[in-house]
Amino acid sequence: MIFVTVGTQLPFDRLVQAMDEWAAAHPEQEVIVQTGGGEYRPQHMRSESFMGPERYKELLDKCSQVVAHAGTGSILSAQEYDRPLLIMPRSPELKEVRSDHQHSTCQKYADRPRVLIAWETGDLGPQLDDLLSMPPEGGVSEADGSEAQALNAAIVGFVEGARGRVDGAPSRRVVCACSTGGHLVEMLHMLPCLKGHELIIMTSDAKDSVFVPAYRHYAIREASRWSRSKGLSTWLQLMFLIPRLRPDVVLSTGAAPGFLAAMVGKLSGARVIWIDSLANVDRISLGGRLARIFTHLFLVQWSDLADGTKARYAGRVQ
Repeated sequence: MIFVTVGTQLPFDRLVQAMDEWAAAHPEQEVIVQTGGGEYRPQHMRSESFMGPERYKELLDKCSQVVAHAGTGSILSAQEYDRPLLIMPRSPELKEVRSDHQHSTCQKYADRPRVLIAWETGDLGPQLDDLLSMPPEGGVSEADGSEAQALNAAIVGFVEGARGRVDGAPSRRVVCACSTGGHLVEMLHMLPCLKGHELIIMTSDAKDSVFVPAYRHYAIREASRWSRSKGLSTWLQLMFLIPRLRPDVVLSTGAAPGFLAAMVGKLSGARVIWIDSLANVDRISLGGRLARIFTHLFLVQWSDLADGTKARYAGRVQ
């Protein structure tokens, strides 16, 4: 079975329609697609607009191949389940995404074993032939996990070096704040390394609580640079929440809600970690460029973005 996913934040009708046309010509192949609430309605493959984490994990476990947009969340999920992957970038010119960061992501992954790129819909057919020739095991994950281990070590070292609310206390209270989607998926990969500390999760979607059932979860309002009113609303919400929670550390993977949480954390006396998203391949994100002014530890996930001063490379989530 081929599992097609377009992520949780935006539809990607161009990919969904192209896969539907391919499925019509290949009725012997079972294809299930998560459409993200787009307008196109598939006729030749089973579709679900949105799915909860258990259903998503079920399909990743059952599938033999994954086809996805070039979002970091989808890439990391394919890695976690060790599935061969075909990715297609969204186009900013077609208003499928605001920037061309997915093209940059594809360039970074183009030479990875068992990761295929369809730059346009016309590339899907030949690339799907190659994808189907790959066995389901031995997918896109790193051979030894050393990059993730190094990143986790940097995070743990910083958190445990932060002064706690109570002198001598063995654990730290850590607010982990981010947007939903890929930012959250990256955060989820980091949480296990902080076992033993009190973690409080803040994301921009109330439904994300199902991903973190073991922790306190707060839904914070989405914010963006395109809406000052939303940003102000999120800021006020965080100014109410974070000082009352009294975290020792605020950790953020972005985007705008995570940036605002990091800033409020700094004003509240917390130590702040910013981990720029894996999606930021060519340059540090806008939120990151602003956050680096006041963060205590600023990490990038691609070595060529480290500047030898504030921006440090310690590894990446995969």
